[in-house]
Amino acid sequence: MVLKIPKRTAIVLVLACFLQGCVPGAMMTADHEFLEGDSLVEEPEPSTPYPLSLIWVVSPNHSLEDTISALEFLAERYDHWNLVLALPSASLKDLSPEQKSRLARLGEHRRVTLAAQLYGSLPLGMLTSTRRFLETHLNLAPAPDIPQRILRESEVSKLLLITEELWLQTFPQMPNPGLVLPLGQWPAAIPKFKALKDFSWVVTASTTGLTGCDGSHWCRGFMIPASSLGESSLRGIVAIDETYSPPAPDPRPILDDIFRRHDNEEVSWQLRSLESWGDLTIAPKYPDQFSCLNPCSSWAGPQSAGVLWGTSAQEQYWATMAQWRKDIHQYQNSGKATISTLDQIWEEYYRWLDYRLPSSLARGRERSSTDVALEQTFIAGVKSIYQKMFPVLGKTARLADTLDSAINGDSSQDLTAGARSQLKFFDRYDNFPQEAGIPNIDSLDLSWNDQEITFQIRFSTAPREWPLMELYIDLNNQSYAGASDSADGRLHAAANDYWEYLIRAGPESGLTLYRYSPQGAPRERAALKETLQWREGVLSGRFPRLWIAGKNPRNWGWALCSQPAGDTLERDCLHSVKTLEDVLPFMRPDFP
Repeated sequence: MVLKIPKRTAIVLVLACFLQGCVPGAMMTADHEFLEGDSLVEEPEPSTPYPLSLIWVVSPNHSLEDTISALEFLAERYDHWNLVLALPSASLKDLSPEQKSRLARLGEHRRVTLAAQLYGSLPLGMLTSTRRFLETHLNLAPAPDIPQRILRESEVSKLLLITEELWLQTFPQMPNPGLVLPLGQWPAAIPKFKALKDFSWVVTASTTGLTGCDGSHWCRGFMIPASSLGESSLRGIVAIDETYSPPAPDPRPILDDIFRRHDNEEVSWQLRSLESWGDLTIAPKYPDQFSCLNPCSSWAGPQSAGVLWGTSAQEQYWATMAQWRKDIHQYQNSGKATISTLDQIWEEYYRWLDYRLPSSLARGRERSSTDVALEQTFIAGVKSIYQKMFPVLGKTARLADTLDSAINGDSSQDLTAGARSQLKFFDRYDNFPQEAGIPNIDSLDLSWNDQEITFQIRFSTAPREWPLMELYIDLNNQSYAGASDSADGRLHAAANDYWEYLIRAGPESGLTLYRYSPQGAPRERAALKETLQWREGVLSGRFPRLWIAGKNPRNWGWALCSQPAGDTLERDCLHSVKTLEDVLPFMRPDFP
């Protein structure tokens, strides 16, 4: 739920972490009264000050230098105050020695208690139950191709371990930090991992009235909305969340107002450190009954995660992360993975499971050069990781130049300088030295219109006689759908490259179309002789567009092999990446 601050757009999220004696019941109004049946009962005055703890949840997109400077400004103005500063774990490595020293000085006399955010600062609900999260938090009915989840529940423990490792590397003198979870979420389906024992406390939000701390280091409460920073709203744990409060609040004037009122003793509450809640032996004199006003399903309300979803680029990001994890598991379980490579792959994966990239792709955001560079680094990183896995998986990353280009739709990015109806692939690797008389493919050019598809195959070394050619087409981009081997059975396609069509070309037969058949050998479907030409090391031809059932050749996978005419086993295939010798290498427009 949301706190509105007068004359500001800042939003303060109030999380009441009550001790014993709080049960759901009556409902707080904007006038700080309580509704009991049909009558209004004024809120009773507390006999002792309400304990109040403040958490400043720093956005991964905000400057740590600005945050430290703001705290130093407050330290100069006020003597008696304290708060928890929850730092994004992914930003810890960016702290300079000088900034660490300044934070240590702010921590003197317990003014500032440093805490960690979960690595990546992404809501656990979105990672472990993506479709359900979108339905409950953004009121969306996700399309069938939206992944059910990004992470398995067991993989959340890795996020916790990374958080702890980064903290200890940055602040070795301050082990066992507190932990603030993004959106205050800890999905009920996930066990409380043993890794959590290394954190001194964990703060979460709850959807129902609770009795506060459970006797360990878990404190839970529920949201209390109010129209202003009134006395009734400032109690329990108040989180000023820069990350998931739309629009992002400016904590400086909020904290300045709270500390001023506290110093002037104008309040009925007392600032306390979060750790001190465990020291309270007597429950504070709160009103007897509380209830959560709707909506209270999360830390910051139903629309608070909208910054992570809503554009085609964001959908592409999440789809990429889901598929990437599946492929890592396939590589990991192949029996051929090396430990060092696997560790590098997982490290890179968790590096990109981070709030900064998807939030930079949000609708209405004016993208900076840093945002663009971050996206390009991500795309390059994914492709690089797939190259590491390629010898085992035989897969390449089908990503365009930007995430805004759909993986299976029409791409807005062209890989050639010509029209959208052209593609060009270059041969970049040879599995073995080419012998004399063996064709050595240099490139494949494809173009098409509504009537026909044209190809040109250029050879860097060409035989004197007309070479034979085999052009394989993977139409549907679906794993294990189609033929797995080349026509002679000597080459094998990766699981996601099984093909449906084969076009063979030769001086006697011309062009012949074959269609994959699950009942046996590929079946001949059509033939043409007059459309094939061989001239000065270039083999060219064309065939009707109706030969192939697919709509857009840019979405197909292509494989090309050539050999001399006659009875020979020697051949050359077009390789855009290096492969094993027995692999039928497919190319895709987004990975030339």
